[in-house]
Amino acid sequence: AVPSNRIEGATATIYYKNGNSAVVWDAQEYNQVNPQITDETGFYAWDVPYGTWQVVVAKEGYYD
Repeated sequence: AVPSNRIEGATATIYYKNGNSAVVWDAQEYNQVNPQITDETGFYAWDVPYGTWQVVVAKEGYYD
């Protein structure tokens, strides 16, 4: 990964830890969107409550 190699149009999905599982976070409870599509600068972001989180970014032609 190279910080200057930003990818537009990738899908960023955030998951929270629930026991031994990763569960897609319901961002609507916090007036946010999940998943998000990255903009021309590769930007995505969430404001999340305390917990253990995982973000997966995917786009065809790239490894997740």
